[in-house]
Amino acid sequence: MDTMDKHENGGHSLLIGRLLSGVVGLVFLVAGLMKATDIGLFARQIEAYGIVTDPTWVAIAAWSLIPLECAVGAALLVSYRPRPTIGVATILLVAFIGVTSYASIAGITDDCGCFGPWMKQTPAMESVQNLVLLVLVLTAWWMKSPIRERGSRRKGVAVAAACVLGLVVPWVSDVAGLKETRVAGQASQGVFHEVNVYGHGLEYVDFDIGDNLVALIGTNCAHCRESVPQLNTLAEAVDLPQVIALCTDDEGQCLQFVEEFLPIFPIGHIDETTFWRLLGDGNLPRVFLVRNGTVVRMWDEAVPDTATVRSIMVSLDSSQSWADSSRLDEPNADKQLEDDGPAQKG
Repeated sequence: MDTMDKHENGGHSLLIGRLLSGVVGLVFLVAGLMKATDIGLFARQIEAYGIVTDPTWVAIAAWSLIPLECAVGAALLVSYRPRPTIGVATILLVAFIGVTSYASIAGITDDCGCFGPWMKQTPAMESVQNLVLLVLVLTAWWMKSPIRERGSRRKGVAVAAACVLGLVVPWVSDVAGLKETRVAGQASQGVFHEVNVYGHGLEYVDFDIGDNLVALIGTNCAHCRESVPQLNTLAEAVDLPQVIALCTDDEGQCLQFVEEFLPIFPIGHIDETTFWRLLGDGNLPRVFLVRNGTVVRMWDEAVPDTATVRSIMVSLDSSQSWADSSRLDEPNADKQLEDDGPAQKG
């Protein structure tokens, strides 16, 4: 009787352990696939933490973490080699808790990036969620510990398929250029009509009026720091549009940036949603030439020189003058036709 009870209790423990690890696995798999739909955004979110800032390592981290999450999630779901899989999941969750807790305390970012573009969560919220998942996965480890489970070929194939899916989905999304198309469409429609700048001692900025050179930057971005002299040169040119930098960093980070790199142009704060919308799959710094709220030129990971901007401004002004003169000539032409009408009849 005791043997039957122990066997029954062991079966219940194994079932509960599988259920708990399956819940954690589902979260891992869904989170990985959500991030995979916009790997460019995920890479920028990794960079926003300020822990990894080199573009090469940021790309490696993004392309590695997504298939890893998918593979671990699938392994937990199908209970493939549960002990080592739960061990890997535990290490990942501890790392996630550490990173998101650091970001929450330091106030580095408002979006943890854990679910890509589909769901926005603060680092504090994600820390709590990861802590709950850690408790579940450790409980699953304890429930499964008395029984050894072997991996099967089918389960291994499922895990491998999930890993491949974690590589294919971001590649397809990237090749399709869905994000670039969306950003280009927004730029042509005047995305800066909706940009609100605030903080850091700036007065109200209205991008709907006049010309502006707008640089998207990050205070921890190495390329952005290196671009300050070129941006200062543009800001010093009195015949060029006003230069203004936009970022999502807090006032303390901006003040430190100003003290260290001495920019002579103002730095404004925008919300993260608008920042990522403007950046899309591009790289920092991204510079826009904005006329009356509409983007007319854009440079990625580069700052144009004064000669380039002057040439563009001359071309734009010439086109505008021609359009204005054409509009003025239309009423005169219509009036001339009206005057010529009776004479021709006579």
